[in-house]
Amino acid sequence: MAIVGSMKIEKTMPSKLFHLLCQQVDDTKREKLTRYYFKEDALRSLMGELLVRYMLETHFSLSRNAIRFQTNSFGKPELMDVKNLHFNLAHSGNWVVVAIDKNPIGIDIEEMKSIDIDVMKEVLTTQEIKSLQALPANEQPSFFYDLWTLKESYVKYKGKGFTIPPSSISVDVSTENFIKLFDINSKQLPCFFQQLKIDAAYKMALCTYQNSTVTYLPFTQQAIMNHFLAVPS
Repeated sequence: MAIVGSMKIEKTMPSKLFHLLCQQVDDTKREKLTRYYFKEDALRSLMGELLVRYMLETHFSLSRNAIRFQTNSFGKPELMDVKNLHFNLAHSGNWVVVAIDKNPIGIDIEEMKSIDIDVMKEVLTTQEIKSLQALPANEQPSFFYDLWTLKESYVKYKGKGFTIPPSSISVDVSTENFIKLFDINSKQLPCFFQQLKIDAAYKMALCTYQNSTVTYLPFTQQAIMNHFLAVPS
């Protein structure tokens, strides 16, 4: 059973508070946070990791000291020294989302904006572009972001980064309750999708190893901060 957590975050945070929370992550993460050009991106990244850590502590009974991260050869974050437990996170706009399961899992969230033509060509197949362009203009963003988040969740589920270009796979959303994914040779790929709705301005998709129940848990930024700033008893 997969667990998905979401958290709406503020766009700004006092520097002192940000630095205090940075003490809850490891040296590698702290150094990475200093390299972000935009403070909003650094804040999303920090709160995303804290949400992962919080969920692992409170819902999977991992001790704080046992939670250590590494990346695979393609750069996907994973737990170190913990078997049969996988996580994935995504953030966009005001939202951070985390998915955790005993099997590989991928999650993506995107804020719906105007469609960037260059991005569209990188994400969609030729046929998908034709299908999008055949829709009324007001329906095109929803269709595009459906496909984008579904494909991105699969790419993250596989954990092989840019070796799987989104435009090399195609999505069949004609049956809402059973979304299908195909490779460049029209062979159906073994995975299962769920689309979760947390905000009308966003699209979110989850890709899992098997079709299982998903538990959805909303969290607040304040609750997560309180957890990590509390003085240990």
